[in-house]
Amino acid sequence: LGEAVKEAVQEFGNLKKSIQETPSSHVDDHLPNEAGTEEERSERFYAALKKMSHTIEVMRKSKGPDSIDDVKEALEKNFLIPYALYDRRAEKKLMGDHLANIDAAHIFMNYLSLVSSEATKSGSTDRKLHLGCLELMRNLLEHYTDASSEFCRAVGRCGLVSMLVQNLASLQEEARTLENDENLGNITRSMMTILYNCSRVPETKDYFSDASAADLLKPYLRAEDMDIQVTTLCCLAYIIDADELHLIRVSTPVADLVMTLLNAAISDPQ
Repeated sequence: LGEAVKEAVQEFGNLKKSIQETPSSHVDDHLPNEAGTEEERSERFYAALKKMSHTIEVMRKSKGPDSIDDVKEALEKNFLIPYALYDRRAEKKLMGDHLANIDAAHIFMNYLSLVSSEATKSGSTDRKLHLGCLELMRNLLEHYTDASSEFCRAVGRCGLVSMLVQNLASLQEEARTLENDENLGNITRSMMTILYNCSRVPETKDYFSDASAADLLKPYLRAEDMDIQVTTLCCLAYIIDADELHLIRVSTPVADLVMTLLNAAISDPQ
């Protein structure tokens, strides 16, 4: 019975993902015109991968806050726009796999730490820039962990899964009243979505276990925000064993939502 419950929740998570895909953001309105042959598209695509590599090298060498503005601009141009532009599943997977191969997850983790540290001590103008860079990096992690299992494995290996779990654990008290802080809610949803994406890759389970993720994340099942509750539930379904189901007790509204969507999927497999 325990395995059946886990599988039902996992299937619900996949269904939720397909219904509510992360939007490709406002960049859609500013995409360049990339008409041409398949060969030309392929050439542009591999040129984009080289620009990704160059951006990662810039981030690797950046040790201070003076780089943040330039890095944010490069991430928008060389990571966010290509993700929207090259919209085929295979292309997105190749981009994520490429990031895994060039140690991008580790570089992202270090740069997140740098920008987070600066955001806590900067003045109001710089703080806005730093918070914007953090939001962009979380969005990119959402996108590329959704696209590539290899990138998810890299996120686990480098310690970023553990860092995100710890960040969420530190926000638990505030998260119980997220209806009063939209920005905090967005941050929490984004980090939980990254973790959910990674949890779907079986090889990441040990990284979640090492981070004590089940115990640290389960308070979010009581968050005011329904989407956070559901994403947490779906994440936990992948990282706990059947004999640990007592760890995930959900509210009646969430249980009703899960059953409603699962029944709808069964009734209409299309």
